[in-house]
Amino acid sequence: FGAGFDKSYAGKNLYFGIREHAMGSILNGIAYHGIFKASGSTFAVFVDYFRPTIRVACLAELNRVSWVLTHDSIGVGEDGPTHQPVETVSGLRVFPNLDVMRPSDAEETLAAYAHSVSRKEGPTALIFSRQN
Repeated sequence: FGAGFDKSYAGKNLYFGIREHAMGSILNGIAYHGIFKASGSTFAVFVDYFRPTIRVACLAELNRVSWVLTHDSIGVGEDGPTHQPVETVSGLRVFPNLDVMRPSDAEETLAAYAHSVSRKEGPTALIFSRQN
């Protein structure tokens, strides 16, 4: 982890709660600064809450920001139809410069993550299901 970093992630993650727009804005700010690669995570269905910040990242070609969007499935579980992101992935694919990846197994997930870290042309959205 480098000098001064132990194997604990305590203090290295920002907790946003249910503030997706603030999360997207802060990640864009970190990416604009240029030192760190920033990533944030939320349920895929909540992507509409920070769609403007995704748009800014895409138009600015911020290659240092990635979003991990989970629970993309019709089998979402006890939350029911309000948490079924039926049109979310197709809505993300219309953004220019946004690389949207929906891996189907562990091997594709590893490749998608490696690609998102090394990508130089814009932001990345990694979409995952809830199922194991």
